[in-house]
Amino acid sequence: MAIFELLGLEPADADVAEFLQFYHQGLQLFRTRQWDESLVEFKKALWLSPEDHQSLRYCSMAQKYRLAPPDADWQAVAHMETK
Repeated sequence: MAIFELLGLEPADADVAEFLQFYHQGLQLFRTRQWDESLVEFKKALWLSPEDHQSLRYCSMAQKYRLAPPDADWQAVAHMETK
């Protein structure tokens, strides 16, 4: 299931476009288990949008996985336990 978040109207302003570039790069790196590199990109995204919950969440998970990497069959699927 894909979940979308409305960020504004098109065309996106420069800050939103830059935020999305950092966020998507961080997500791609996260999904390929490049924890340190993904943290760099998510922190850049947070510099532009400090309260972005998804960037904060991925930073937390990347820090966790740096210390204790998931199993080899990990598929980057998040299971939401609360609303």
